[in-house]
Amino acid sequence: MQMKNKTLVPSIHSDIINSKIDFKNSPFYIQHTTEKWNRPKVMIDGEHVEIPRRAAISSFGAGGTNAHAILEEYTKKDTKRDEVISDDPVIIIISARNEQRLKLYVKSISDWLENKKNTKEDNKFFFAEFKETLLRELAELLGVEDKQIDCAEK
Repeated sequence: MQMKNKTLVPSIHSDIINSKIDFKNSPFYIQHTTEKWNRPKVMIDGEHVEIPRRAAISSFGAGGTNAHAILEEYTKKDTKRDEVISDDPVIIIISARNEQRLKLYVKSISDWLENKKNTKEDNKFFFAEFKETLLRELAELLGVEDKQIDCAEK
């Protein structure tokens, strides 16, 4: 919930701190107040760069079972549509277990294309991304680099 709400909350049962832990000379601290959780900034190539929030969750069981998970927030990548849009025709491969399912898939794609909310640019972007995925899968199947497949042979 802290990551979702971008808010740090106080650690429970942390009133008494182990005196053998030197928090003053460590990057770690105990959260005692509720505060906004800003993304950390690190120096990369002389520039301050914002990085995703990360959190560690530990669970210690009575029988000696321990679990530890490290989580990182999802950050949407900034994709530049102009770089992937192409006027080239795109082959759409549709596969299904039976004819009824195949017709359903074709209708779904057809409905999506005809949806007035999708602009021509949105459709181009979707199919350009779809084409790249199919190209990578074909290259993997053939055991070659995707750059080695000639567009005319696709």
